[in-house]
Amino acid sequence: METKAQKRMEEVDIINQALCNVVHDFLQFYQEKDRLRVERQRALEGTINPSSPNVTRYPYIAYDTCNAITQLRLVKRKLDEIQHPKFVDAGCGIGLIVKLAERIGFNGTGVELNPENVSVAKRVFPNYIDRCNYQIGNILEHNYSEYDCVYYYQPIKKLDIENQFEEKVENEMKVGSYLISNHKVSKRILRDRRFTPITKVSKRYSEFDSFDSIWKKVKA
Repeated sequence: METKAQKRMEEVDIINQALCNVVHDFLQFYQEKDRLRVERQRALEGTINPSSPNVTRYPYIAYDTCNAITQLRLVKRKLDEIQHPKFVDAGCGIGLIVKLAERIGFNGTGVELNPENVSVAKRVFPNYIDRCNYQIGNILEHNYSEYDCVYYYQPIKKLDIENQFEEKVENEMKVGSYLISNHKVSKRILRDRRFTPITKVSKRYSEFDSFDSIWKKVKA
């Protein structure tokens, strides 16, 4: 009989493997990008200019990846009766979280306003395009009613517009779906009877704090 410790170790192995796979794909893309840049410099200059920058500027990754995987695995267990739950990352950047969600068992969608980020996502993870749907789009216009899990990490810096976005997501989500809201701005959900928290939410948060939490929509 499998012990709790053995089960936990298996989960850690899965998380580590997922991280290694994503980092491998990520670095492989940028190493190839560096190689091509060096070749272009040699072709133009005949040699490498010592003053030329020789370090690739990697896209900014805003959130603790290990924590995101823990959140995704928790929600995936809650949705165990659905073989491939539908997942969306609103403001997905270069698609890292979408790729991790796909690895864990979701059908992943990423919505991103910046076409360059979507282009990078498709080039970094070319083997997963069929299972990861990266879209150029405005998260304020996207429809969130079809997803089993909605994820975001405060995608909008202007707080009034971020509040509008969060309210839109909470209104459109279907009953039974989950919200992973990292760096959430609005506290309205704390008083919203349509939602129940899956993770513990501290009562110390003020209206000026942001917080991370997982919620299930239980009422329309």
